[in-house]
Amino acid sequence: MLTLVNSALLGMLALAVIPLLVHLFARTRPRVYAFSSVEFLRKIVRTTMRVKKPRDILLLILRTLAILCLILVFLRPLLFSDRRLTGGGARKNVVLVIDATASMAYVDGAQSRFAAACAKGTEVLAGLGANDRANVVWIKANPEAVFPAMGTAHDFLADSLRKARVTDEPGAVRNALALAAELLKDGEGSREVWVLSDFQSSQWKDSSFAAPPEVSLVTVPLGDGEAPNMAITRLECEPRRALVGEETNILCEVRNFSPQPRRSKVYLEAGEVRQTQDVMVEPWSSTTAAFKCRFTAAGHVPVRTTLDEDAFPLDDRRFTVLAVLESLNVGILVGEAPQTAAVWTDALEALGWARVRALDEGDLGQPETFDVLLLAGWSGEAAPAVREAWRRGTTVVALPGKGAPLSVFQGSADAAFAGHSPAEPARVAVAAPDDALFRLFREGEYDNPSNARFRSHLTFPADALPKENATTLLAFDNAEKTPALLRWQPPEGGSLYLWNLPLGAESGDWQTRPGFLALFGELLLTSRARIPGGNIVTESETGGGMIFSTDRDFLPAEIVLRDDARRVDAVFVEGPHGAGVGGGGECGIGQWTGLS
Repeated sequence: MLTLVNSALLGMLALAVIPLLVHLFARTRPRVYAFSSVEFLRKIVRTTMRVKKPRDILLLILRTLAILCLILVFLRPLLFSDRRLTGGGARKNVVLVIDATASMAYVDGAQSRFAAACAKGTEVLAGLGANDRANVVWIKANPEAVFPAMGTAHDFLADSLRKARVTDEPGAVRNALALAAELLKDGEGSREVWVLSDFQSSQWKDSSFAAPPEVSLVTVPLGDGEAPNMAITRLECEPRRALVGEETNILCEVRNFSPQPRRSKVYLEAGEVRQTQDVMVEPWSSTTAAFKCRFTAAGHVPVRTTLDEDAFPLDDRRFTVLAVLESLNVGILVGEAPQTAAVWTDALEALGWARVRALDEGDLGQPETFDVLLLAGWSGEAAPAVREAWRRGTTVVALPGKGAPLSVFQGSADAAFAGHSPAEPARVAVAAPDDALFRLFREGEYDNPSNARFRSHLTFPADALPKENATTLLAFDNAEKTPALLRWQPPEGGSLYLWNLPLGAESGDWQTRPGFLALFGELLLTSRARIPGGNIVTESETGGGMIFSTDRDFLPAEIVLRDDARRVDAVFVEGPHGAGVGGGGECGIGQWTGLS
């Protein structure tokens, strides 16, 4: 079916007679002059007219077609199949479903795909009659419509399209289409849903939608072919909780999504630090730019990395927050192994970057947060509180007391730790030489960390302990290969160590060896909390949501999130004290573009 977008200009078709009038006026008969003999001239005219007459007719046709084409430019005819449009006088109900997700920010030529979608939507609105109803639905993480119902304020919708901004969000395609169908549920006349999108496969492949029988679905694809792109796909800090003056590695992974090798610059801003690196990335591969930094003051340092801007700028930047600590907050439980606790305390004082507090078992249930808990001769008291601290990101190093149940490590409740004094002093061996804990010792600069003898240690059925995410780092050289140092490290949370290495003159000589202090320090440094910054958000992908918790009361005005243009994004506060104040609650931040 053919319809005219600007049917009000239909009268312009009368202009098609202009070429005919020009042709008729051009046929004015010339004056007649008498000659003695004009027979030879008549023969020439007859011969010439046989050639000229068809040419004049062809010229007339071409002129008429040219005028008609010019008129059609203004009338803007649209051709539809089936029943997408009813008769010219019927009322139309049109919903524009416009993709506002991150991929629409890609620039094709002189404008982004989102700008092209809004321009096309404006054209569709301009072709509607005064009584036709319309609405606009944005495809975003939470799809929304401009009007709560269909309306005739076409100018307002067109103005909304001109002012709209592409988001950094993924899109809920199925929800957006369902919202459009809901808006068209009631109403007389034809019903149409126009979908304007680049139809990115990762977003649309699982978003099948069947339009109701009475609704016509029109798709308008945007974008030309492949979209070559460079992106920052990962940003990490090692360690994630740095000490003042400690060398910190900031690793930025750059990926090339194109069939050609591409070069770019990576820019780092971390507090007062400014660094730049050139990277060359092979087709469909990635490389990592490594920056080395030191920070002279404690605090939370915003880290930002950016690339030279390309046609899709939203993934050319990435952010994280690095926690820089003056010292580690270490709590030491003096339980049934006071000599081990004393050696740990002396070692931390020698290292110089730890603030030590002595604990008793009653303190383990307190809410105070420690970076490290050292439990010497732990009976298993307050095990749920210790496990919660571990899940929250605290490093827990526990030497169980004799008779403590294995259940404190989520092992068998029927088994317990028992003391053992071998006839000959026992030695330990490195069981995981490739682990990061032993990286410092691979070059031979430090003494062998396992060069020690132990006169006593604990025995237990190793099979009764959980195996998931567990690594035996040191083991005794007895027949059972009893674990001397065992670590559990889940994907999230802190590290939990079973320390089966009693210290003190009565237990052995390890504390007198040069390798002890180096290994003890490396254990604490390499296993620092993997939830950086405690309650501070660490990293977010472009368009991702962010949540952080607090352990104190606060006012919403205290929390400010700004992007590069100093615009303030919304912060939604939820907590046990209701709206306005959140104590120990959570904040969800819709769009993450930068932190200041």
